[in-house]
Amino acid sequence: MENIHWGQGYDLRYPDMALYQEILLLQHRFEGLYCIENVISYYKPLIPPKEIDSHYYWTNIDVRNPQIKNSRKINTGFRNFGNEREEMIGIDLTKYNITKSLREKIVNNCVEPEIGAYILNCARNSFPPIQDGLFAENDSKNSA
Repeated sequence: MENIHWGQGYDLRYPDMALYQEILLLQHRFEGLYCIENVISYYKPLIPPKEIDSHYYWTNIDVRNPQIKNSRKINTGFRNFGNEREEMIGIDLTKYNITKSLREKIVNNCVEPEIGAYILNCARNSFPPIQDGLFAENDSKNSA
């Protein structure tokens, strides 16, 4: 039994537990780096995640809370912003023949590019300099 009719015009769906199968498998059997993302659910997660913006992350990467300037600012309602959010995250769905509701779901499930880059940099243990040229004077003295 996958759906329960709720009597208000739609079916209730059971949460998909495959997500937890993935998390458990990676936590206990995988020796590399991993990061599993999911949008914040309506129920309390069974396995505590790291919460960043509007997404959950289960990862063995040392990820601290990033300071993202424009995170989700545009997402105040899909119906009101047209292609702004698509442009912000760098995708163009206009060339696909999909419904507005599917387009909304795809866009709202996207991870912010800055957060994705931040997590990737955490995995690489490399971060861009805080300020260009901040250490240039010291670097030139050390190389002399």
